[in-house]
Amino acid sequence: MEVAGQKLVAFQPWLRLEQPVSVGSVQFVPFQTGRSCEDGVIQGLAAPLEKILSSYVDLANRPVERCTVATISRRQPAWNLFDEDFEEVHEAASLLYLCAMATNEYFQQVRRYVNSTMFDLYLQRFTEPVRYVTITARRRDGELRIAGRKHGNIRFTVPPQADSRDAVPLDTGLVEALNKALTGNGQVMRRLKPALAFLSLATTDSDATRTPAEVILMAAAFEQLLNAHKARDLSQKLGDLFQSFGSVTVGNVLTARPGIAVDRRYATAQGTWFAHRKWIEEFYQLRNAYVHGESLSARTWGWTPFEHLVMAAFVFPLTVKLILLQQGCYILSRTGRVHCGALDLLLGSTQWGGESAGSGATVWEEKLRESRSKIRVADALSVLGERGSGQQ
Repeated sequence: MEVAGQKLVAFQPWLRLEQPVSVGSVQFVPFQTGRSCEDGVIQGLAAPLEKILSSYVDLANRPVERCTVATISRRQPAWNLFDEDFEEVHEAASLLYLCAMATNEYFQQVRRYVNSTMFDLYLQRFTEPVRYVTITARRRDGELRIAGRKHGNIRFTVPPQADSRDAVPLDTGLVEALNKALTGNGQVMRRLKPALAFLSLATTDSDATRTPAEVILMAAAFEQLLNAHKARDLSQKLGDLFQSFGSVTVGNVLTARPGIAVDRRYATAQGTWFAHRKWIEEFYQLRNAYVHGESLSARTWGWTPFEHLVMAAFVFPLTVKLILLQQGCYILSRTGRVHCGALDLLLGSTQWGGESAGSGATVWEEKLRESRSKIRVADALSVLGERGSGQQ
């Protein structure tokens, strides 16, 4: 039931952005308490939002001072949303998360890292002056409401995995590509949007979500994205997508990863597959084992469940980028090429977080460096080839 003068704001209390960023029709605007925002798209929100934020605290029980507000320009003011905007804002927030996740750095001493919990979206209705807060909890048969509490007298504490004082980095090239794809409203976005629902659930980093659930959800994200629903289909489609970046075959990986189960019926063919194609097939087979309650010890595995989840998180944004590249929406950066080129190198190595002999870097870092070196040489040879053609 609507209340006269009631307003609605959507905000992310655990997310810190350096600059506003638009995803589709939604603009995500950084907010900081104590700073005037009277001239921006969140005009008139400063006082009520500071009161609302007094209930959101860090692990030391201090009110958070920075958050992110979702705005839509067709609303006046832009931050005062309608119920019908919820789905649009949630989808935009999941795309924003993907653009941040794409910058994640794994197994490095000082690294950039985000998870989906940092992007949790909260909806708050209020009337002015802001005093009381009603808490709503979802139930299968409706919802539970708790009323009568005052802002500042109730606490919502940041989940430990979302506790960060750093601003979240974004892959701006991916933001631009997704906005271009959204404008076209093509098949890519129709597959990506439901895939992101699974991705977000699989990457909360919450202890409440166990490894089997994360594997099942992450596999579902790849299923939706690639429109493939069997291990063999996923293997073929991912293999085709990353074909030009392949560098290490299954046959060459078996020394480091002897647990890889090569199908005897197709042993010759599978031995020539690039490692990434066998990896996604095994990842989906791991998903099947969890879904059907099979014992993991009933067979051998090339990669552990932990390694599978790390690799899936690394590969998913790259897969999105290559699909957008195919659609003409994206230009792969050198960093993107390096990461794609490192995929097989990583899959053929072990102890990713361990120190690489004599380098002072982790194995993961060393494989990225190896890929970077190969890309640099390939680019140099390409330039020389172009110059030679020009001289002729």
